[in-house]
Amino acid sequence: MIVSFELEAVAARIEGDVETIRVGTDGTATTAADVALRAQVGSVAATVTRAEAVVTVTGVWTNDTGATKAIREYGLFDLSGNLLVRVAEQDADGGAGIVREVLSGEKLTIDAWRVTTRDG
Repeated sequence: MIVSFELEAVAARIEGDVETIRVGTDGTATTAADVALRAQVGSVAATVTRAEAVVTVTGVWTNDTGATKAIREYGLFDLSGNLLVRVAEQDADGGAGIVREVLSGEKLTIDAWRVTTRDG
């Protein structure tokens, strides 16, 4: 039951604080010292939804940089612009398989964060 309360607190923080998803091209492993993406190329408003016990954060980023970008890092940022979580290609706990080549003008759907507050 303690785990459920902790997950509920995480879910509540996400629902109340997450404002943007930012994308970048540096896949270097995340460290505790990271306060931003290492090579940010874009940002999109985050959509936070809750269905039963699952909170999901999604967004759609359009590559308007004029060039193809290999997206290797993603971050969630709060209302004040603080980094809440960063996921990068070289992270041992979830980075594998996140790299996406995004052509100029192409849209990238980001559906990467889910918190389940209790068992099915």
